[in-house]
Amino acid sequence: MAQEKTPAGKAPASISVPEVATRAEEVTKSLRDLDVLLVPDPRIEVVRSSLPDMSARIAARLDETGRTLESLPALVVLDGLMESWQALRKQVAGGIDVLARRATTLEAALGQLTGLRQTWTQTRADAQASRAPAPVMRRIDAVLAAIGAARTRMEAERAAILVLQDRVAKEVARCEDALARVAAVREKAVGWLFVRESPPIWSADLWQRTAELPARLRSDAAAGLAEAWRFAQENMGRLVLQGGLLLGLALLLRAARQQARRLSPLDAGTAAAARVSDRPYAAALLLALLASFWIYPPCLRPSGSTRRCRARSGHRWRS
Repeated sequence: MAQEKTPAGKAPASISVPEVATRAEEVTKSLRDLDVLLVPDPRIEVVRSSLPDMSARIAARLDETGRTLESLPALVVLDGLMESWQALRKQVAGGIDVLARRATTLEAALGQLTGLRQTWTQTRADAQASRAPAPVMRRIDAVLAAIGAARTRMEAERAAILVLQDRVAKEVARCEDALARVAAVREKAVGWLFVRESPPIWSADLWQRTAELPARLRSDAAAGLAEAWRFAQENMGRLVLQGGLLLGLALLLRAARQQARRLSPLDAGTAAAARVSDRPYAAALLLALLASFWIYPPCLRPSGSTRRCRARSGHRWRS
C-alpha cells in the first residue's frame, strides 16, 4: 500500500505534474485496500449483537448478588459468587480487546489518509501555481474527493467502534464493581472467623436465638440453589455434553462387561477384565466427572481457586 508521510514540521511533499496520473492510480489502489478495513468483522458483530443480552444478564446478576450479600452468606457461597463474576468478567473483557485492535487499525488508516490529503492538497496548490492543464487539475480534484470520501467512511466506522468499546467497558466496570462488593463482604467474613459472634453454648441467650437458625439455613440454601440454577442456565451446552458422555460411557462399559462375561469361561485371561467391568455405571460416572477438567474452563469449576481465576481473567468475548 502506498504511503505518503510528511515529516513533522515540514511542508508535505508535492507531486510533480508529469507524475500526477501515475500517482493517482496508486492512490486509487491504496483507497481500495483501505476499504477492505470497512468490511464487517464477524467478531465485532458478535460483540455488538450479544451486548444487549449480556447487559441484561449483568443487571440481573447484580440484583441477585445484592440480595445474596444482604443475607450475609457463608464463605462457600461468597467464593462461588467470586468465581462466577470472574468468569463473566473474562467473557465481557474479551470484547474490549477485539474492539481495541479494530480501533487501532482504523486509526492507522486515518493517519495514512491524512498524509495523502496533505500531499495532494500541496500538489494542487503547486499545479495551480504552475498553470497545469485543466485535465490535470480535474484529476487532482478527483483524487482529493476520493480521499475525503474514504476518510469520511473511516471516521464513521471508528466512531461506531469507539462507542461500542465504551459500552463494553461500562459492562466490565459493572463486573468489577460486583467483584469488589463480594470481595469486601468476604474479607469481612474471613476477619470474623476467629471472633466470637454468638454466645457460648451454655449461655441462655444462645437458645433464645435458635429461632433465627431455620431462616438462616433457608437463606443459605436459597442462595446456593440460585447459584446452581444460574450455573446450569449459563452452561447448559456443557452439561448436556457431560450428560451425553456419561450415557455413552455407561452403554459402552455395560457392553464390555457382557462381552467379558461371555469370554471369561473360555479364557482365564479375561477374568480380570470382567471384574473391572463389574461396575459399569460407577466407572462411567467417575470418568464423566474426570472429564469436567476438559469440559469446563478453570473459572467455572467448583474447585477452581479464586486467585487462579483472577490471574487468568483473560480477553475473549466468549468463554
